[in-house]
Amino acid sequence: SFLNKIVQSLNKVKKIFSKYDGMTPKIQQDLKDLGLEIIDGKTHTEIRIIDESRFEVSFAKTPSDKSRVGKNIVRDIKKTLL
Repeated sequence: SFLNKIVQSLNKVKKIFSKYDGMTPKIQQDLKDLGLEIIDGKTHTEIRIIDESRFEVSFAKTPSDKSRVGKNIVRDIKKTLL
């Protein structure tokens, strides 16, 4: 079902960002597999649905609070994209 796919996607996003310490090629590929793309800016990274620029999540390239950054990204993705 549709709701089941959202829950599965959210669980995958949580796993991807559980130990986040900066963007890696593996994370980029995992997000792409979920239909999300990475836009690498000068100071921030953005995640959005592929070919859909209306819904974006932006976060600093270099996380300052490494204990919270992954959880904050997941929260923002859940709120904005899922």
